[in-house]
Amino acid sequence: MSKKLVIEYIENLQTEFIIIPLAFGIYKLYQRFLSVAARQCKGLSGKEKTMCMLLYKIKTFEKAKQDLRKYQKVCRFSPSPAKCIEEIADQIAKVDVRLQGFKEELDKLMS
Repeated sequence: MSKKLVIEYIENLQTEFIIIPLAFGIYKLYQRFLSVAARQCKGLSGKEKTMCMLLYKIKTFEKAKQDLRKYQKVCRFSPSPAKCIEEIADQIAKVDVRLQGFKEELDKLMS
């Protein structure tokens, strides 16, 4: 590699080390202050806001789980009902994992 290419490569890496944390910070700010959950918890701050946002997320994921169960009933009309039911069961399992994580996080905040 030529010296010029190495310098360009290092400059690109430096840019990435600046942009990635900046983008992550902006994303976290969005989550905390501009997301739907944040708007639902307007007027709260600190621990109360975090708890409110977690409760909102739990309700949202429980609703998603209910909707997925409804879609499972429709699977019997699909060309391959067993595959449809299995795919939706996988999605429900993923939602359950997320729900469990949110509930554990809420328990930590409450204690």
